[in-house]
Amino acid sequence: MTLQILDGQLQSTYLPLQQNYVFKSSHFNDSEMQSEHAKVFLDHNFNWKISGLGGSKIRISTDERDAISLIPGLIFHIGQTGFKVAERNHPPASEWENVSADFISNMSFDATDSCDLFFFLLPVQIIFTQGPQSGDIYTLSYGPRILGSNHLDLNLKDPAQPHELLRFSQVGGSVIVENLADEKSILVNKRSFKKHTLTESDRFTFGSNIMDISLLK
Repeated sequence: MTLQILDGQLQSTYLPLQQNYVFKSSHFNDSEMQSEHAKVFLDHNFNWKISGLGGSKIRISTDERDAISLIPGLIFHIGQTGFKVAERNHPPASEWENVSADFISNMSFDATDSCDLFFFLLPVQIIFTQGPQSGDIYTLSYGPRILGSNHLDLNLKDPAQPHELLRFSQVGGSVIVENLADEKSILVNKRSFKKHTLTESDRFTFGSNIMDISLLK
């Protein structure tokens, strides 16, 4: 992904996403932007996010937020400068060179599972539309991945849920979701399941949570 600049002297140009990039008023000639307003970072799920610095806010429409997750098509403002998140098929390798060695080394994989690592043919986007983390988005580009309460991989902010709830893997060209908990404790499209082949617009419900799925093409 990259950011298209919508306003000011840099209008219609593109800003590549880089780990720890700081939005500064001097870069954009924007008097409403702080000298160091916000910072770009990758979270532990390799999702791009922007967080305000020193209490600075990021605006989406009329809503001001401390931090945002970057998804294709999203328009936001820092100061008076607008940005649009755009997709790009082949991000340059330089964007990943700024990810610190410490960040990578701190990721732990079980040696017995290392041979099973893969990249999803179509990245999976998980959007929480109801529950304790409503508005949160996870984008899965590699697997297998496990979703669960207080889990180091895909964390659920609902302590009532099991530590391991769902496992996302791939068989052939299909994404398979395995129910790791009681079959009736989580439903997909209002039906219980043990294993489910993921399709566009699937909806998972568990406890007070609603989780919608989309496949990024």
